[in-house]
Amino acid sequence: MSLLRFDPSGALTGDYGVPEHQFAEAAIAFEKIRSEMANANRFPCDNMPLAPKHARCIQTPFFRLPETELADYVARREESLLGRIFKVANSIDAKIDAVVILGNRATIRNIKAITNASCEPYHNELSRAERGSRPRLYFAGDNFDNDALSALIRRQSIGGYVDTLPERRFAVIAIDRDEGNGQVGEALRHCIKTFERAETTVSPQHEPEFPLSEALIPILGDRTKLRSLANHIGCSEIYEIADGVDDWFSALSSVTLMPTALLGLDCMRLLEGAARMNEHFLAAPFSENVVLQYTAINHLVGRGRTGSLRAMNVWVNALQSTAEWYQGLLTKHLPMVTPLSWAFQRETPKRNDLIVNHVAVDSWRTDALPRNEPDCQQDERYTLADRTKQAIAEAQLQAAATGQPTTLLTLPLIDSDTIGQLLQMLMISAAIEMHLLHLDGEADFASVAGKLSDADT
Repeated sequence: MSLLRFDPSGALTGDYGVPEHQFAEAAIAFEKIRSEMANANRFPCDNMPLAPKHARCIQTPFFRLPETELADYVARREESLLGRIFKVANSIDAKIDAVVILGNRATIRNIKAITNASCEPYHNELSRAERGSRPRLYFAGDNFDNDALSALIRRQSIGGYVDTLPERRFAVIAIDRDEGNGQVGEALRHCIKTFERAETTVSPQHEPEFPLSEALIPILGDRTKLRSLANHIGCSEIYEIADGVDDWFSALSSVTLMPTALLGLDCMRLLEGAARMNEHFLAAPFSENVVLQYTAINHLVGRGRTGSLRAMNVWVNALQSTAEWYQGLLTKHLPMVTPLSWAFQRETPKRNDLIVNHVAVDSWRTDALPRNEPDCQQDERYTLADRTKQAIAEAQLQAAATGQPTTLLTLPLIDSDTIGQLLQMLMISAAIEMHLLHLDGEADFASVAGKLSDADT
């Protein structure tokens, strides 16, 4: 499988971006940070020397999750986290036609970053047969919106598109680390009442029972009161949330793997893609390293400024939710950055504190549609996909003409492997910048950039 590609050339200019010599000189500092991060998060198969005693410790609990989860599955199979998730996913789809996922804003954006990139765009509108018996997906628990929750309750009461037993039933995945402000618990109790009302219409004499203890899939932290509720209901499994991993960095943990598996998506390839990005990050020199180059150019563009606008402009609808998740990640953890998420944005505002990271895809999942415009000659060789590539090139040329730094991140295609790569790359990049922005207690771009230029050789 191919790796993501990154081209920073649109931001490598002394006029409005980063001079090439400064970008090259940053290699020493960023490779040093990589070594410190690697040594603080070692994995048994790493063939690396021990870190020197004076090295800074950059703990990133999410970093080794992909390798850990894969190794655990190889070693323990059904008893591993993945094995337990697969057991549920492979058995419950025959009993239900919908899943309600309850979680906070970070959790829901984590999940949508994967599912919206991987599923059919109109997944919920397809019939059960067209979905391969995979459930429709709904979300709640990230706010106290009365009308939104009421609409969800009505939707689950209606059931599926055909009057069969599975289409009258739904499951609930409740994800909660510490109950927070109680939004997940509030939504869960309403879902339980809706489930119990629906089950009263089922005749137990002629139709198999589907108890609440089976319909509720709890993924809970140790501090949430929902644990006692799950135990009271009689749930046989309570799935753990990765210890010490921040919600916004949980994109490849149990909170996303359970919904991913229920939809029949390839969890193994998702984690393998993330693990391959780790391998690339640890082994590739700065001149070829997608993670280090992406982090360096975005960070250095902010040099000498008190803040920075950073836009991710995706050129495929499937990645819009990924851009929104990344925006939330940066908003939470990089206070000096104002992140923006755009889609198909051809014209960008001219600002000296803005860098635009374009995200494109080489290969589309469906056959390319021909252009069909009245003012152009019909030519099946000139497709909508070609028009997208042309629009990206035009946006980059316009940015260069107006002095706007840009970069281009390219996925070879969109599948589980490349989505795993992309999520892991962006999380590693954010973790590095979190370290940089708190270097020696300094939290502004100018001071950190200055320290980078004086990095140890």
